[in-house]
Amino acid sequence: MSIHHFPSGEKAPPTSTVAPSSDPVPVVPRRADYNSIHWKVPTILGSSFAIGVLGAIAHHAFYVAMHQKIVQENSLQRIVLTSGFALAFLVKVSLAVSTATAFTQCSWFSLRKDCVSVQRMDSLFGILGNPWEFCHLRLWLGHPILAFTAITTWLLPLSAIFTPPTMSIRPTIHESIEAIQVPQRDNNVGVRSHPTSADGSWMYLSDSALIGGLGNLNLATSTTLNVPLLAQSRNMSYTTAFSGPAFQCTEANDTIASYVIPATIDYQTVNNKSITWASWIPTPIFGPGMNASFFDGVTAIAESSITMGLEYPNDRLQIYHVKFVATNYTRTLPDGTRVPGGSYRVIECTLHNATYEVRFDLQSNGYQAITINRTLLNVLPLAKVLPQTTFSEDQATEVFNDIAFVQAYALYIADGLVTNVGSESVLINSSTLGRAIRVDDPFYMNFNQFTFALEQFFENITLSWRFGQLEGAVSMVVPDFSSSPTTNATIRQSVNALNYDPQMIILSYGLAIGLASICLICGVFAIYGNGASFSNNFSTILRTTRDKGFDSFIEGDECGGRILYRSAPRKSWFITYTERGRPPPQSWTTARGLGSLIRGDVERRGSTTTTV
Repeated sequence: MSIHHFPSGEKAPPTSTVAPSSDPVPVVPRRADYNSIHWKVPTILGSSFAIGVLGAIAHHAFYVAMHQKIVQENSLQRIVLTSGFALAFLVKVSLAVSTATAFTQCSWFSLRKDCVSVQRMDSLFGILGNPWEFCHLRLWLGHPILAFTAITTWLLPLSAIFTPPTMSIRPTIHESIEAIQVPQRDNNVGVRSHPTSADGSWMYLSDSALIGGLGNLNLATSTTLNVPLLAQSRNMSYTTAFSGPAFQCTEANDTIASYVIPATIDYQTVNNKSITWASWIPTPIFGPGMNASFFDGVTAIAESSITMGLEYPNDRLQIYHVKFVATNYTRTLPDGTRVPGGSYRVIECTLHNATYEVRFDLQSNGYQAITINRTLLNVLPLAKVLPQTTFSEDQATEVFNDIAFVQAYALYIADGLVTNVGSESVLINSSTLGRAIRVDDPFYMNFNQFTFALEQFFENITLSWRFGQLEGAVSMVVPDFSSSPTTNATIRQSVNALNYDPQMIILSYGLAIGLASICLICGVFAIYGNGASFSNNFSTILRTTRDKGFDSFIEGDECGGRILYRSAPRKSWFITYTERGRPPPQSWTTARGLGSLIRGDVERRGSTTTTV
């Protein structure tokens, strides 16, 4: 290393003249086989970068593993957050060591290439510990690679600020699968007792007031009665399957419509009032040739006390409806009343055997959602007398239960005649089926919605009886649940869980590793350009400044707190590398002038005897 100085105001000697120092020049022995790129610096450069990258990957993987972990104790929270800070610190330190090492190599490469003043040399050696050295803008603008590596080293700690907060604790819905026992009433749980006849046959005694009351509640609420919540205060969902009766309601064929609709119009003509909705169970007079008197009989049956004891055919049970379906308003009466336009349509509801697959979604606040997927099987016949030789008691109970359900259904659905929206009818007061009667209802049902509502009402009775909590709902003795089959349920509950948001950590670490990798590449090129590797320690300073010529510049200046170049304010000092016997760069000599040259020694790769 050579130090050049010239007093202020003196002219520099000719560029072809170099005044050597009078001090003796030490002779360095030949080291032909010596490799001055020591393994330590490249190892620190590469291993620190690798540790930083692996630490970033480990940090991300650790947070991914902890994502959605339920925090039941504060200790887990402390462990996770502390580990995150530790990994972030490891990444920051490792990458900073790598970039700082790269900066050191680039610094010595610049010293070898250019002549640098002592003032700027102080900035190069102090920048990693004092950010105020960035104020020497001319130095850093003239050495962009040095500026880049130094700035990167200072900015890397920011990654430790942005990465740990990516793991937080938030309320979340936790799902788990648990085996639960679903209480239910099986098909063989009788709604009431049934006697035997003289020949020992099972007999259906009469309708069930319990099921009748249940139907009334279902009609009023338009839903299934509450199902027990089996998971304490947790939300849950599960699916169960069973067999039971079901109604299928479709539009009747043209043959039936050909004698129902004319009778409806005849009733309107005779009585001077329109039928809004009429429903009935077929009687012997139901068929071709029926007229207005048929509907008078429907009204009488619906109003009589024998409604619940109607006789049903043994082959198949059907309930018919004729309903005026409004499509628009065609005219307005003088009093301002709008008359709807539309047509009469006939509906046929048939009783079937069916299989049910029911999904229950139950919440702790009492809300429940029930999804029914049913498969219709054969038409279900009904009989009030069953021989013991063919039917066991359980089988007879199942058949009689179906009759009780049908009678409760018919009590409200086969409700006789509704001639106008002001008629007193249970159906009019229903929150769902009433919308099919009140044409002025903004939620007026169309034909398909109406047939679906008819089917759903019977499903609600069936499900309420099988799974519902009936205590307090009806003033009757309610049979207990008869069985509790096991099924898998999805339990949902609100818990505090660790939540990992990876965007910030990926962005932060990605940017830090990207900048550090550029610094690493610069450091590697600087090492090979120098032909030597340098450590940023005092040994390197001693190795590169073994020249007694320095004593004349700092004689008597023993205060370590004072900057060296300020101790001689009338001189400008510059430092450069020169090989033995070679003068400083011509460009520098011409621009600055050259005073004395002081030689030291340093190991240079590929030289027999090397000097600085």
